[in-house]
Amino acid sequence: MLLRYLRHSELDLSAWEACIAAAPQALPYACAWWLEATAGRWDAVVEMKEHTGTYVSVFPLPLKTRPWGRDVYQPRFTQQLGLITTAASRHRNVLDYLALLPAGRFAHLYLQLSTQNELVAAPPGFKLAPRQTYQLNLAPVYATLLAGYSPDYRRRLGRNQEQPQSLVVTETTSAAAIIQLFKKEKAAVGLKSQEYQYLEALVEALPTHSRLLILEVRAPDSGELLAGALFVYHAHVIIYLFAAASLGAKKLVPRYYCSTM
Repeated sequence: MLLRYLRHSELDLSAWEACIAAAPQALPYACAWWLEATAGRWDAVVEMKEHTGTYVSVFPLPLKTRPWGRDVYQPRFTQQLGLITTAASRHRNVLDYLALLPAGRFAHLYLQLSTQNELVAAPPGFKLAPRQTYQLNLAPVYATLLAGYSPDYRRRLGRNQEQPQSLVVTETTSAAAIIQLFKKEKAAVGLKSQEYQYLEALVEALPTHSRLLILEVRAPDSGELLAGALFVYHAHVIIYLFAAASLGAKKLVPRYYCSTM
């Protein structure tokens, strides 16, 4: 099977989506619809069956044009990319894909690889640094999960249950108020205008392809939005995508709310 570097205009997005669907541990970040929302354009190195054009591995390279040239970068709201393989893959080494990048095409390259990728040492011309990601097994019962919280957060949850009107996490259908709350509270250190557009495009695309779970907490007396969070259900995982909280909420709402929802 062939490894080929393809520019965005050369990609077969139907073959791309079929490859992601066939990858047993693939996260949604590499899906074409996710990349379209968060990056807009990407090149890729793909492993394909020569006679059918079927993709069996993909290595996405999101692109951004800078004054100094093209950069490969990690888009916002896209925690992991890297090499996505299927059972039919014959080329499973990230180095094989990096070797096909055209000389001089990119000024800089920065990517956060998948937890499924193994790269012991950086190839010549690259630097390699570890990054931490957190995965929580949600199979245990509620009491077991709660016991894993720090004593401080368990106390906060207990105090909430003791209130005459305890704070309740509810599901809603719109993320607009949560995004607006983030803009208000994080104006100085928040996202750029275009990054909010990426988030809104992703929120719009998600219900068609995965389940978007939008949770919020409102003040019992006034209905004021205190906090909210967005989660993505995709195949075998739930991904924490985005959250916002008001200044007052930080005194009332435990930062890590353990809910049975």
